[in-house]
Amino acid sequence: LLPLGAESGFYPKKQSESINLLYVGVLDNRQIEDTILGLKQYLIRRKSVIDIRYDIVGFGSPEIEAAILFLIEELDLKGVVVFHGRKPVDELKPFFESASVGIGYLPKLSCYECQPLTKTYEYLFWGIPVIATNTFENRRIINGKNGILVNDNVESFSEGLEYVLEQINNFEQDEIKKSVEDFSWEKIVANNLNPILQDA
Repeated sequence: LLPLGAESGFYPKKQSESINLLYVGVLDNRQIEDTILGLKQYLIRRKSVIDIRYDIVGFGSPEIEAAILFLIEELDLKGVVVFHGRKPVDELKPFFESASVGIGYLPKLSCYECQPLTKTYEYLFWGIPVIATNTFENRRIINGKNGILVNDNVESFSEGLEYVLEQINNFEQDEIKKSVEDFSWEKIVANNLNPILQDA
């Protein structure tokens, strides 16, 4: 009855010469390790040096967090992939301001087909292109102008990352924001919730 959405508004982004990937959210049952491995594959394929950073902000079980930290160490990605742990909402703004690409990755499970990540909408409202898993709900919002859909495996994520970074200067912030304008909480209340309440 009520779709997912995010807070709309004007979010100016800081310009940066470097590429900053950002994942914000829960870590359990998300297979975020795939994105780290996919980034490593991309860096191996790319012969020239690229100034890239991947910020992971979130929390999970001690086992998941330990596995992420171990993988960063094992792949020699310290300083490239940075695990920040849990952050309160009022500390997230700098991450969104500096982000070049939002990561909306999760496994293709039936429970996620009709439940997109809230942060995917938030990335888009900030004007950030998104790499998202090819689920039913993500197909409704992700298109060639605001990101790319990938399968839930290392190779597909790595290829999606390469595509987005090749196209990074072609993404228009205003056009990305416009792609989700109907998913602002304000419009969801006006167009979806109020009619239900009035008919009750």
